[in-house]
Amino acid sequence: NVFDQRIIDSGWLPKFKDLNIIFHARSIFLQGLLLSNQNNIPIYFDKWKNKFKAWEDFIIHNNISKLNAAIKFVNEINEVDRLIIGFEDQDQFMQCIDGFRSTVKYKINYDGLSSNDEELINPLNWK
Repeated sequence: NVFDQRIIDSGWLPKFKDLNIIFHARSIFLQGLLLSNQNNIPIYFDKWKNKFKAWEDFIIHNNISKLNAAIKFVNEINEVDRLIIGFEDQDQFMQCIDGFRSTVKYKINYDGLSSNDEELINPLNWK
């Protein structure tokens, strides 16, 4: 996801592709946080308010929905073969399908959104 770009920064993705390893991306919505209204994010994440504010500003600046931006980010990584997404109902599923079909053709610069803070990017560490 746009916050957890460690695998991109590591340089391993092209190496995986060279070894014919199929790469699946998951948690592209950071367990739904990237799609949430900033006011609805649990208190646990308050110390990253600036990161979520940067995401909100990014969405506004690029005139794109949160869902489409999150999907577009992963879709632009050539080495990603599959995306694993979660949804709660048919409406959310259809929104995701529409996001994959989005006609946003311009390149978006996602630099500045990444974080190496394991307490944020790894849901196993959430309290």
